[in-house]
Amino acid sequence: MTPAAIEHLRCRLFLFAVLPAMDDLLKASEEARALLGDESFSVAFKTRSGLRGAYFLEGETCRFDWGNAAEKADVELFFHSDAQANSTFEGRKAIPPMPTRGISKIGRVKQFQDIAAVLEDFLQPNGDALRDTDFREAFVKTYFGIMLRSLCQLCEHERVSREIFRSGPHGLAQFQLGRDGVPTWLNLVPRRLDWGRGEPPRTADVTVCFNDPAVALHALHDEMDAQAELGLGTLEINGFPPLAEQVNLLMERIELYLPRGKTPAGI
Repeated sequence: MTPAAIEHLRCRLFLFAVLPAMDDLLKASEEARALLGDESFSVAFKTRSGLRGAYFLEGETCRFDWGNAAEKADVELFFHSDAQANSTFEGRKAIPPMPTRGISKIGRVKQFQDIAAVLEDFLQPNGDALRDTDFREAFVKTYFGIMLRSLCQLCEHERVSREIFRSGPHGLAQFQLGRDGVPTWLNLVPRRLDWGRGEPPRTADVTVCFNDPAVALHALHDEMDAQAELGLGTLEINGFPPLAEQVNLLMERIELYLPRGKTPAGI
């Protein structure tokens, strides 16, 4: 891929996979909810390459839209390049984006940035935070959502991931924390690629159950010894294991564009 193509794909992941995690953040973080307060507002980002994403924040929700609803956002910011957008999203020095709508509400951008900063901290927790069971479960849920949204984007827009996806196996994979946990599912099927939470649209072809949130955390950071965890009973795989291996193979592609980070020692 050319450098420009890599920047474009990374920008797509920021807009379509990372920033939508504000929805999980608002449900999990009192700090984020305090920054939003009783207000509601929306911010849209648009790039010269044609990427666009809008985020509608209200209460404990952040609704993401990339279609025509983006035109209804309170404020729209335009990036002259994907690289400019990526530098901004990563907090690196960059030329500020140009407001193209809602200049009278430009103060909302600072509010959005403050909540985004909480998301950044939330996704890079220290060991003390991750030792808290409630936080760890919220972190795994949020991070896993980012990974699955990213996986879907790569399967459609990155050549190697498309080839892996098309080669199969195909099917519906279900993941959950504990046997009674709320399922998260991925429908890894051509022309029906999708993911969600709650009961899957049909019976899963493979179910991966993490009986310890710490094991799920290590799995997300690609640090898990699956055979050892299976032997300990902290990991269960029922159904068609090659499909779970296919999901993991695709997830490994994500860190080429969004580094996964490492689990703090002692977790």
